[in-house]
Amino acid sequence: MATADVGTLIERANLAAGLGQRALADATGISQSTLSRIIGGERRAKLPEVVAIAWATGQTVAQLTGAGTAADSV
Repeated sequence: MATADVGTLIERANLAAGLGQRALADATGISQSTLSRIIGGERRAKLPEVVAIAWATGQTVAQLTGAGTAADSV
């Protein structure tokens, strides 16, 4: 999945969780400027960042990356 697509999924998860970028930054320990670049598709999110964002937004890593789960392929 393209970097911009992952950023869009992260932005949607963040909005669904009712968080702003600053609140997400505080919850994840990722700087707001880094989050902005990830959401904008300018920077690829690293796995530990995706895990932290998933935890903070109540999403799964698969949901944030657009990756299918094993159940999806059956």
